[in-house]
Amino acid sequence: MAWLRETKRELSWAFVAGFFDGEGCVDCRWQSSGSHKAGRNFRWRVKFYQNSRELLDEIQDFLARRGISSAVEVHSRPDRVAKGHAGSYALAVNGFRNTVTFLTKVEPWVRIKHDEVMDALIEAELKIEEVKARLASGETNRGNGIRAYLPEGRN
Repeated sequence: MAWLRETKRELSWAFVAGFFDGEGCVDCRWQSSGSHKAGRNFRWRVKFYQNSRELLDEIQDFLARRGISSAVEVHSRPDRVAKGHAGSYALAVNGFRNTVTFLTKVEPWVRIKHDEVMDALIEAELKIEEVKARLASGETNRGNGIRAYLPEGRN
């Protein structure tokens, strides 16, 4: 982005948190899933919406350099297009580790969405404790593995 390059500054967690506070959402919830044995799965996701693809690309690069994978996609939901948001973009941070890492990093600076961030982080801690208990009881990995819920270094 021209203004960012001209100032020779890097993005910071404070900037990303502020942008997330204004243009993002936390989407951690149960959803139906035909592939999941119980027919329901917990979705871990954070999304940003913006008309500037360039800004989302900068944020995506910032996150990637910190080990958080994400994807930029064209925002094409029919209800959003009908409201004049055609041509906008969404940056999605998907999956447990990526989402929890992201939320942990932005939490100190988030103001508007702080309750949502804390709710998701509390849910994550509960999930980690549940997985630890299941592993301690001798339960083995199934499907994509229950260890996928343990952040690096917590097994």
